[in-house]
Amino acid sequence: MSRWTVDAEASRIRLEGKSSLHAIHGSLRPGSLRGELEAELDGKQVDLGKPVGGELRFPITALSFGNAMYDRELPKRLDVTRHPDVVVALERAEGADEGSLALELRLSVQGTTVTFPERVEVAVVDEDTLEVRGSHRFDVRELGIEPPKMLGMKVHPDFTVQVDLTARRVKT
Repeated sequence: MSRWTVDAEASRIRLEGKSSLHAIHGSLRPGSLRGELEAELDGKQVDLGKPVGGELRFPITALSFGNAMYDRELPKRLDVTRHPDVVVALERAEGADEGSLALELRLSVQGTTVTFPERVEVAVVDEDTLEVRGSHRFDVRELGIEPPKMLGMKVHPDFTVQVDLTARRVKT
């Protein structure tokens, strides 16, 4: 089984949401994402005849919204002392259209875990580099997070998370 490690500098996670006043844009600080994937290749695609797995994680405090009020509020609202990381585990992968996979993912945030399906694009750049792209819309209340109301502003519960991963084969 080939192991792949996430290139934290080349990978990005972005969040998009809305408040009653304006759009909310967040991102993960570069270098904060950690993770490994397990997969074999069959030419220019993932070999689904062999086991596929993986896990990603990042500290909640590595999320930044470019707004000091939001950046201070997030760690207060989430129990970062007991649950400092967001963890995403790959439960299952199936073929979809060419260049894409249908995944079942398990997301854990502040002690709440949800499982959800997602379709991602997978590109085999070369024999040692994979790129994975996908996005998912979450209602944060399903994760046990109550959207804040601050200074007359209300944050809406729906957020879209965009993930752009680059993974490098671990040489043995």
